[in-house]
Amino acid sequence: MTQNRDKINRTRIAKYSPHQNDLYRYFRHVFQPMLSAENPASSAIYAEDWYIENQKLHKDMDAIIETRLNHRVMIVGHTGIGKSSFIRNYFGHTSNPHVQNDILFIPFYFDPISLNGSSPSFSLIQPKIEAACRLVMNKYVVDYNDELLHNFINGHRADLLHPSGLRFDATIEEKITYLRMNSPFEYASELLKYFCASSPVKKIVLIIDDIDTVEPLYAQGTITADAARFTYRLQEIYQDKESNFQLDSEKSFQTVLVVSCRPNTYSSFSRSEVLRGMPFEKPIVIDEPVELPELFKRRFEAALRDPQISKQIHERETFEECRDILLDTVTAIAEIGNTFSKETYLSLNLF
Repeated sequence: MTQNRDKINRTRIAKYSPHQNDLYRYFRHVFQPMLSAENPASSAIYAEDWYIENQKLHKDMDAIIETRLNHRVMIVGHTGIGKSSFIRNYFGHTSNPHVQNDILFIPFYFDPISLNGSSPSFSLIQPKIEAACRLVMNKYVVDYNDELLHNFINGHRADLLHPSGLRFDATIEEKITYLRMNSPFEYASELLKYFCASSPVKKIVLIIDDIDTVEPLYAQGTITADAARFTYRLQEIYQDKESNFQLDSEKSFQTVLVVSCRPNTYSSFSRSEVLRGMPFEKPIVIDEPVELPELFKRRFEAALRDPQISKQIHERETFEECRDILLDTVTAIAEIGNTFSKETYLSLNLF
């Protein structure tokens, strides 16, 4: 019997037809971008058209960005629930530092990377910080030379300019060079502070997205701790009265650190020795995805607006009728899925 089941029934051989079925013909060009494995949040393909705003999440982030306080917060949610979509639509899709309304945004959008165990995690952060310094210098036409930076640092962190490894009568140029070569973390923070203190910048926002993709696992905590420590350093801009650096007495700026991660990563961070002493606020938890019918409809409409797709649709009324039937099906599936999803979250008590 088993052998007979495995045999092909030659009396009912399927015949090839050059005419593809209606569903395939009507939806193929729309579904190709919708079903792509590439994340639209990271690729910026259809990213704005596909995005559905989470109003509560936006309000929470607005409160963080708009207040004159320092913040360190994590956005926690499962894979695919919308962390990257929110971050890149809220803060911008560009990976370059940028300024908007005198707020300096420094994004770190990590793709899957492997960090060499011998290289410090700050080596990933430092190039982006230096790019931010050049941006502020050029945008606000800030004067810069070693003497100005020396006087600024000497006004609040003179210890950085007189390390034990440097001779007592070292020149200004030698002190700055020594700091840059031997303490890149401190040098980068002081350089960025100098440019922000000398410009209208009122807030510095560091954004770390997809920290879970960094390997090895311990590097995820190290990078996050370095970023948190960096925001602490940026807050030190007080100048002694005897300082040669003239800083506006009203000048101050705040720092914000936003890190997105999965629940398991957040749990490991909570137990991490590296992150002790780097307190974060209560996390912003995304525990429910956007409504499936709305997501389906939004992506459908975005695909139709693409000239390359819409020009291939010849029978518009038939296409729209098929789309409505398919949307009704998706809505019915979503109602079943929502019931299951809520019950699952309650039973697992993930957050």
